[in-house]
This record gives sequence, C-alpha cells and structure tokens, in this order.
Amino acid sequence: MTPLLLCALLFVSSVQEADAPEGLAWMAIRDINAVYDDDAEPMNRPPVVLTPPKGMIRAVDVSHDGRPDWLVDYGASDANAYCGTGGCLQRLYVSAGDDYIQAMDAQVLSLTFADDGVQAQAHPALCGDRDPCLLAWRWDEAGGRLTLTPASDGRPVATGEFALFTARQISGLE
Repeated sequence: MTPLLLCALLFVSSVQEADAPEGLAWMAIRDINAVYDDDAEPMNRPPVVLTPPKGMIRAVDVSHDGRPDWLVDYGASDANAYCGTGGCLQRLYVSAGDDYIQAMDAQVLSLTFADDGVQAQAHPALCGDRDPCLLAWRWDEAGGRLTLTPASDGRPVATGEFALFTARQISGLE
C-alpha cells in the first residue's frame, strides 16, 4: 500500500468516526500544516498532520433546524499561529438547506452556545475597553446570518463595525 493511499484511508476513517463534514476536516488539516510551511527550511517542521485534532471540529446547534451546525475551534490544535491575546480563531458554519453558511470567522477568548444564541468573550478593545467584553448573537434564518443582541451581562449591544465576522454560502461540506 502506498503512503499516500494509507494517508487517505486514515483521513477518511477519522472523518467518518467524527461525522464531521469532510470539507471542514480538509480545511483544518490544510491550515494546521500551512503554519509550518517554510520553503527555506522544509525539514525543520513537526510531522505532517493527517487528521484534525480531537475537539477541533464539533457539532453545535445554532439554527435549530435539526441539522448539525459546525464549529472549527483552532484552539484545539497545536498551531499557535491561530491564537493570541484576543483568543483563538473560531469558524462557525450554520446549516442552510442543503448548504452551509460561514456565519463566524473570528478570534475570541471563548465561545458558548445556548438555545437563545451564541455568546463570545472577546478582547476588551472590541468593546471600547469594557472588560469582560461579551458579544452575543442570534441566528437570523431569513437573513442567513448572526445578528448582534444584548449579551448575558445585560449590557447593550456594542456599537461599531466588527470586521471579524462574515457570512457566506458554503456548498459541498458534506
């Protein structure tokens, strides 16, 4: 058996065990390995990552449509390039019919999910130095996006543009 075929079999079996969409697994593996990609020193790197680390891709429920939504938590990887003083990169994909919408692409300190939405603790600079900086969203099915709402601390929604978050249609994750 060739090494490439063996790698492909290991990859597919790990994705099937976790039931995560194959497209998200490929993205996570690509991103982790890219951190160590250095043409000047190609031998100075850890072993190639073949499967997403445990807990990096997990099912969550944001849309409440009976289909899993998916969180890709880069804090679960050993790739420190995706974490900093503002937390770690979090990518949220919400089901929309047969497709998915990338509803969040943000670096946050923590992210929690509840029946009434998503809440993040972000760097205080995003909230005018309010600490803790809590931001909350509810899923707007008609708009296909997360909309800001008051956070659990009862404070009003932070104002201003948050360039951290995107919404775009993603096809073929499954």
